[in-house]
Amino acid sequence: MSETNIYESLFENNSDLIFIVNSEGIILDANPTVREVTGYNIAELKYKQFSSLLLHSKSEHIFKQLLSNFTKKTDIRVDMQNVNGDVMGCLLKFVPFYEHGEAKGYFIILKDMRELDKRVDQLIPTPFNYKSITENVLDVIIIMDE
Repeated sequence: MSETNIYESLFENNSDLIFIVNSEGIILDANPTVREVTGYNIAELKYKQFSSLLLHSKSEHIFKQLLSNFTKKTDIRVDMQNVNGDVMGCLLKFVPFYEHGEAKGYFIILKDMRELDKRVDQLIPTPFNYKSITENVLDVIIIMDE
């Protein structure tokens, strides 16, 4: 198997959304998961500014700051909207690609965090949970006593 095939397979079969953008943040390509998760047609996304997909009034400014500071290797939380208008919380990572030692563009990798966010919300204690525990604690003590 050639190195090209390996990288192509990684791009095409990845469960994360992967965009390839140039140094100005213009979308050059995206993997099939982008279409599957967001509903956007890849051909429609090509040559659009990636920051236009982010939900934030200052998304273009934030994106330019990210591009200039990509060496920090930190993931950031962003929200983007799918074709149906649903908001998707994502974890965004930049990976630069180089040509002759110069960054020519970036892989932008987005991990869909919606399922994890749902589970976290279920774990956050609420006053109702505390009330239920305190009302039933005597029952638990009695059962454990027997």
